[in-house]
Amino acid sequence: MQVEIEFYEGQPMGATLPPSVVLEILETDPVMKNANATGSYKPAKLDNGISVGVPPYMEAGQKIRVNTVDRTFMERVK
Repeated sequence: MQVEIEFYEGQPMGATLPPSVVLEILETDPVMKNANATGSYKPAKLDNGISVGVPPYMEAGQKIRVNTVDRTFMERVK
């Protein structure tokens, strides 16, 4: 991942993240039978340590794209 870091007199002052990142789901509840992409989400712990809400059909081991601004699920990555 490329991160832009702003410096002032040799000291870091700020960082700009990319608009989205691809992360792997480490833990989440089991897949719900007949689950689809409705408005309900379940919690999932990602490989960077944060938790986000994912659709009920997602399972551990899958990769997803996460919005870095609000830390929300965007899409499944194949």
